[in-house]
Amino acid sequence: RIDRVARGTYHREGPRMNAIFITLLVREIEGETGGRRVAALAAPEPDVVVMKLERAAKTLVLDAGIDAPRIGWEPARLPTRASRFSATALALLAGATVARIEQPAGDRWVHIHFDNGWRLVWENLGRRANIVLLDGDTIVACLRQYAVSPW
Repeated sequence: RIDRVARGTYHREGPRMNAIFITLLVREIEGETGGRRVAALAAPEPDVVVMKLERAAKTLVLDAGIDAPRIGWEPARLPTRASRFSATALALLAGATVARIEQPAGDRWVHIHFDNGWRLVWENLGRRANIVLLDGDTIVACLRQYAVSPW
């Protein structure tokens, strides 16, 4: 199983998340998340968001760490700490149902679509990894904000 390979990377260890590996993870995650409601969101670390889904034994970890961004299941319990991003995301996604998870065109992004029109996007962009909350195509919140280069 893929989560056994990715497990233990919570501390920035393990395999690099290339597009092929992410495709395999998305297939596994999608099979276990579809139709489940968001029960809680928290941020155990500044660049990590964990999402607990109803009737799920594990938590979904979205890690935007600059050393080794990753996404996957963790058997850990949900921490109580919340960041500004996770508090905003929880307020908007609490009770929402995961509609689908996709990886656009074999890219290193994962889109988690919810039934209420919101979308949580994990971007594996190396040192510029990020997690973004969207309402349609409008950015509502993001873990990190980057200045746009004028070049």
